[in-house]
Amino acid sequence: MADFSTPPDPAFLTELLRLLTLPGIGPGRIRSLMGVFRHPALIRDAPTRQLLRIPGIDRKTILLLRQQPDEEAVRYQLRRLSEGDVRCISLWDETYPAPLKDIADPPLVLFCRGAFPEHWQNCVAVVGTRNPTGYGRSVTLELVRGLIRA
Repeated sequence: MADFSTPPDPAFLTELLRLLTLPGIGPGRIRSLMGVFRHPALIRDAPTRQLLRIPGIDRKTILLLRQQPDEEAVRYQLRRLSEGDVRCISLWDETYPAPLKDIADPPLVLFCRGAFPEHWQNCVAVVGTRNPTGYGRSVTLELVRGLIRA
């Protein structure tokens, strides 16, 4: 099983989280931008002329990119990651699950616990909120126990 012993580039993750806090800048636009710039730190300060050459990026989008990110939200996410056994992997990390990259709209980031298997042929992942209610937690445990027995 692969582990998370090598954390992703902290600057990459921080800048990606900053982009994700910008209203109107969703996963599709971020994927398009990353296809050109390869690192999120290069996106927000890129020249307007260069940004306008990217499909789906117009002047309105550029104004959205120039907004200040929600630094409090970014600090909160980074603090949560540093305090627990939760890891964050991005679509551009080597440990991102290959089968997930094949879906139409893969998540840009995954917050996860545990380790990933080397081979994905017969895997199940439980996806949900990071802040479940007591009821949500108990239902999830019941579902997972059923999957384990199957």
